[in-house]
Amino acid sequence: MSLMYGADEEGCEYLVHYEYEGFYPGSPCHQIMQADPQGGEYEPTQADMDRHRQWAIDTFGIDTWRSYSGEEPELPDREPGQ
Repeated sequence: MSLMYGADEEGCEYLVHYEYEGFYPGSPCHQIMQADPQGGEYEPTQADMDRHRQWAIDTFGIDTWRSYSGEEPELPDREPGQ
């Protein structure tokens, strides 16, 4: 959740409203972001990233991981018409 400031129609009053982003402090996505190995002092390896992904899925579930990462669900291979 973030605070957004803006002027009213006359441009003289500042209004505050909340915008939900899913990364508010304490949220599952925020906790995943805090544990993300990217952005640290060293470049993470693919194994580091795989461990982070697996930890997030085991801890919060695949749907939360997809919300965090933008990863699309895998669709089963099917023939047309099935």
